[in-house]
Amino acid sequence: MYTYVSMHGVIANYLFVQLMCKRVTNRVAFGKPLAEQGTIQADIGNSRVEIDQARLLCLNAAHRMDLYGNKVAKNDIAAIKVAAPRMAKTVVDRAMQVSDDNREIKCTYLIGIVLIVMLFMTMWSRIQCSKP
Repeated sequence: MYTYVSMHGVIANYLFVQLMCKRVTNRVAFGKPLAEQGTIQADIGNSRVEIDQARLLCLNAAHRMDLYGNKVAKNDIAAIKVAAPRMAKTVVDRAMQVSDDNREIKCTYLIGIVLIVMLFMTMWSRIQCSKP
């Protein structure tokens, strides 16, 4: 269940990166498009790396759960519980910084998806931690 919810967060964040790429081609700062700024390129690159890291962690955990069971995959599931919310938060923060006044990204449904996914991740980790 947790890997399923985490993958939805990964998909939503892929869409955020696409919005970031679209926005930086249209916006000009310091006489040239933001897409040509080194820090923006680094932010988009770091976002892609973090998203791929979370995606591969989810796929690896799901593969181990299918082959060996949940007890063997518990370390992978624990890694997802740390990496997926951290990735979602940083990608959303970077996307908000790229947009001016946050109008474009606030108006999309993606922010709602990410918040719901993060809520489910938090609830799931608390349920797992509270089990005796």
